[in-house]
Amino acid sequence: METVIKYNRSSLQYISTINKSKDINKIIGASFGRTGTTSLRKALELMGFGPCYHMHELFSNPQHIFQWEKALERKPNALKNLMRKYKSMVDFPVCSYYKELYEMFPGSKVLLTYRDPEEWYDSISSTIFQIDWANWNPEQSNNILIKRVGSHNEKLINVQTFGNLLSDKDFCIRIYTKHIKDVKDNIPENDILFFDLTKGWKPLCNFLKAKTPKFAFPYENKRKSFNFLIQNSVINSVSSVTLKNKQQWA
Repeated sequence: METVIKYNRSSLQYISTINKSKDINKIIGASFGRTGTTSLRKALELMGFGPCYHMHELFSNPQHIFQWEKALERKPNALKNLMRKYKSMVDFPVCSYYKELYEMFPGSKVLLTYRDPEEWYDSISSTIFQIDWANWNPEQSNNILIKRVGSHNEKLINVQTFGNLLSDKDFCIRIYTKHIKDVKDNIPENDILFFDLTKGWKPLCNFLKAKTPKFAFPYENKRKSFNFLIQNSVINSVSSVTLKNKQQWA
């Protein structure tokens, strides 16, 4: 069957004729950022498993911060209603709650994208680790929710995950490799795919029992475009979230 997909990423409108599987509840990406999560997000959406939640979704919808703040306070069930709207999810902050989400949505599958630890640290240390989340205020925004997203990411990524030791390469790589081991230990073998993005569509489609899209596998978010992606997501959120709506989120 010819694959026909039309979607508008900013408005999360999808029309897909493929892979509307009733056997898979959610597809959960357990991998840290800078392991190909942006490429995986687009691949899943091209396969019909969208919309897919990614950090940029939080940037574009900062009202989601209330659920993520509760999850950070050890109340992960706060994510249930939010994630019901998404067929798949990848990247931070999702990867920090992969186990809870897997238990929350029975019948889900878990994807673990892999990148060489040295390459991963080289990438994350020159991108995500360079963001001053505590003082993050893109475009000098007056949007208080955007500022709360920055504060949340500082706590979740810098402090809780990496112990504020972002410049300690060996320590961060140990955290990275331990996370991979933990995911493998916590998820049943039949429900997890250890995925190398360079292999393209075949292992992903086989694991999800999905048809192969009539598109080249997407390889996105090269390091040079990282800042543009963040900036673009935030600009979209600032333009769509007006100050008059602050009261309903306070």
